[in-house]
Amino acid sequence: MEVNVRKLYAIVITLMISNYLILIVSAVTGPVDPRVKTKNIWDDDPDPLWVEVFDGWCNEHVLLQWDNNGINYQIEIHSPSDDWYIGPIPTSGEPGECYVNDFVSGGLPESTQDPYNWQVYVQYEPGGDYYGSEEPEPDFFVDRTMPSGSMVINNGDEWTNSTEVELLLTFSDSLSGMHKMHFRNEEEPWSSWEDYTTLKSWILSSGEGLHEVTCQVRDKAGNPYFAQDTIMLDETVPFTICTLEGEMQGGVYISNVTVTLNAIDNLSGVDFTMYKLDDGDWILYDQSFIVSDEGEHTVWFYSVDIAQNIEEIKICTFTIQFPGEPDLDCEGELRWTDVKPGDVVSGSFEVSNIGDPGSLLNWEIKSKPDWGDWTFDPSSGTGLTPEGSPISVDVEVEAPDEQNMEYEGEIKIVNSDDESDFCVIPVYLKTPVSSFHQRILQVFGHHFPFLYWLFSQLKNFINVFLI
Repeated sequence: MEVNVRKLYAIVITLMISNYLILIVSAVTGPVDPRVKTKNIWDDDPDPLWVEVFDGWCNEHVLLQWDNNGINYQIEIHSPSDDWYIGPIPTSGEPGECYVNDFVSGGLPESTQDPYNWQVYVQYEPGGDYYGSEEPEPDFFVDRTMPSGSMVINNGDEWTNSTEVELLLTFSDSLSGMHKMHFRNEEEPWSSWEDYTTLKSWILSSGEGLHEVTCQVRDKAGNPYFAQDTIMLDETVPFTICTLEGEMQGGVYISNVTVTLNAIDNLSGVDFTMYKLDDGDWILYDQSFIVSDEGEHTVWFYSVDIAQNIEEIKICTFTIQFPGEPDLDCEGELRWTDVKPGDVVSGSFEVSNIGDPGSLLNWEIKSKPDWGDWTFDPSSGTGLTPEGSPISVDVEVEAPDEQNMEYEGEIKIVNSDDESDFCVIPVYLKTPVSSFHQRILQVFGHHFPFLYWLFSQLKNFINVFLI
């Protein structure tokens, strides 16, 4: 048999070009929507009719498409019960499409759980018979009800310390079921559509303060639903200050130390503060505490805010060295004779601390004789150490008005912190006899010198004994 080579080459080239064009169309149009179903009505027809129908669920339109392969015919699409139909639709040899509910009287119902069926009838020539598919084909369901539910950020927390959050989605759809979702921050662009899941990792926009996330979900029929949630972003750690109170001398505390921790957070607020003393356990701080043990001490502390920002651990150190026990000592006496009534006499005595090295003595004059008008300078003192010089106390007293009198008593000085530690300074004051008595004694002494001498010795003896 003789073969026409030129025709063979033309056929081969035509097939190659056709396949190449098909590849180009496929690349341009992209993948077919998975909901689209293609039906070859009659597989044995030499020029088969292809009808493409959205498969599954729909909420607005059911699209029918056909390719009549260049044959002029009309199409009618009927429901099996003939309660609706489309057509006749002249094809004029060109591909075409239509929407079912554009032709259905009264439109499609709101929803149904029973599928709509379809059958295709073809009229190859005007006035000719219609040829139809023998069996109806299950095609589509109708769902016009939106999903319901909500979305929360980080399980509903009010605050977060990171832009990385978790979105919890609890949506449901009783008909077609959940299908897709996408998200956005405030007025930013939407993310790409993705399959619906109940948990989604998300990145907030930058900047502390209030943030809103919006999600849009849709069911398999394409019904959309929107939901929003907000959360406060706080990325700043709190700041804690340690304050020490006590009596300090030479860089060390000589008394118990009160420790106070003050935490500050200007956004979410302070949740709690933790501390430990030296090598002890961590303790929840709720109020100031007192350290009373001698030695070097370290307070470790940090705070956490409501957004769970954790402050770096800080320390404050101090040393307690209690002074030794003081011991009060006094030296001196106050003795005045031949003091005219009403005259002011003066004297002094010393106060010192003879206690343990480093001890501090606080002292004061506790009592004095109840005769005369007394002044002391100083009358008290604080912080007297054994290493320091004694304190000299200057004393003045106005003598009483009575003549020829002897006055005695004591000045009591006490340790202000321990009154069982005290000392006394003895006091003696004597006023002279009157001038009339002195003249009598002088005359008596002139006439009776031995008796005058004897009386004088007896008087001195008595004064010595009384003192």
